[in-house]
Amino acid sequence: MTACPQALQRGAPRARVLESAGALFLSKGFVATTIADIAQDAGVALLTIYRGFGSKAGLLSAVQDQAVVGDDEQVAQLEREWARGLVDLVPEDAICVLVAELVPSAARAAPIFDVIQSAAADPAVRQLLDETHRRRVQTCQEFAHRVLGERSARSRQLGDLIYAVLGVESYLLLVVRRAWSERQWAAWAQRALEAELCPGRQVGWRACLHAR
Repeated sequence: MTACPQALQRGAPRARVLESAGALFLSKGFVATTIADIAQDAGVALLTIYRGFGSKAGLLSAVQDQAVVGDDEQVAQLEREWARGLVDLVPEDAICVLVAELVPSAARAAPIFDVIQSAAADPAVRQLLDETHRRRVQTCQEFAHRVLGERSARSRQLGDLIYAVLGVESYLLLVVRRAWSERQWAAWAQRALEAELCPGRQVGWRACLHAR
């Protein structure tokens, strides 16, 4: 999660700002949306937004963070209860949990990530995009470490595969661009990850989306 100067505490004003910003970024794009637009739509002062998020790019980052985790608790994915519990599961069950959690996360985050990609000519947004990729790689590597209980070439490869098959780019390519269903995408992702865990063994799809 991106730290913001004097970040707004959870509550109605912050929630309104994030909701308005998300809707305007999606409908108008990052460049065409102004802080004044967001302030007017959210019913807050301009200074409130600047104090809470620092800049328009900082606000875009906060909108993305909220989409990734599904709420505004400002608790990173790795600190969530489900993510901490991966170490207590056998690898196949841990993969099932990852699929169950990361599929809806990608679905929520994909639209705003598309906005970020489209506005990457802006230096601040380019920096946000680069930071997003860096954090996602680190997060997926940690997921792999927790799944396998080791840090090794094998865990690095699994982490890269989690990053590739359960990321927002994969969702945008296969679900949005190629019209796969989320269920179809989840099944493919699970098969790919389980094949990495158990090379040479035929794997089938368990109902991971209902495994929470």
